[in-house]
Amino acid sequence: MEPKEPNHTMTATEARSGQKTGMVRRVLGISLVLVVVGFLVAWFATRI
Repeated sequence: MEPKEPNHTMTATEARSGQKTGMVRRVLGISLVLVVVGFLVAWFATRI
């Protein structure tokens, strides 16, 4: 008897062990921090 072939074909993200997902999450986190800092700077600049 030959072994059955797996039905599931891995996606590119699964094949890289979620490397792409982690990178996207890091970029989004950095972007969020930059946006918050920008809003704080703008808020303080208008209060002076």
